[in-house]
Amino acid sequence: MKLVTTLLLAFISQICFGQDTLYFDADWQPAQRTVAEFFRINKKEGKKWARMDYFSKTKQLEMKGIYASATTDVEDGYFEWYYPDGKLLHTGNYENENRVGEHLSYTENGSLEAKENYKTGSLMV
Repeated sequence: MKLVTTLLLAFISQICFGQDTLYFDADWQPAQRTVAEFFRINKKEGKKWARMDYFSKTKQLEMKGIYASATTDVEDGYFEWYYPDGKLLHTGNYENENRVGEHLSYTENGSLEAKENYKTGSLMV
């Protein structure tokens, strides 16, 4: 009975909080938690999903961004990527998988490396 109650509570908490944790190997293929290089937390936010990817060994944030759904890779909002040491790597907005607006890329020492502007996925010159 304890097992059934525990499983039921775990299931209900997933539904209520709309959050999942997934684990991946170095090639971003699904993996067991014990051998994962990355882990991902998806959290429902309104009609979209906030996704946070982490380096498993350090628990350091690797990426955070907004997706159209939890099961697809359709970027649809603001994103940030990080180096393994936690320094910012790249920032930018997406609309329906297309880069839009200003995207900034940084070197490992934190210097601005590139500043690019996009319109519906196309780099503006």
